[in-house]
Amino acid sequence: MANPQANGQWYPPEWPDRIRALAAGTLTPVAPRRAATVMLLKDTGAGTAVHMLRRRTSMAFAGGAYAYPGGGVDPRDDDRAI
Repeated sequence: MANPQANGQWYPPEWPDRIRALAAGTLTPVAPRRAATVMLLKDTGAGTAVHMLRRRTSMAFAGGAYAYPGGGVDPRDDDRAI
């Protein structure tokens, strides 16, 4: 069976049930986690270049999407001495 599509974009097959549960107030949302993003910019003769990456299409979340590099937050990130 083909992956579900909406507006030409793939979405996980469990999403319709999760959306219905969210609308009904029976879904317990996942707690957000702290994360970080890096924006790398470079002046060039043609303007400003922006470094982005494309997520693998096989990834469960935002597969195939263009994104800025990032990841989890390290506890040392709050240390101003670093």
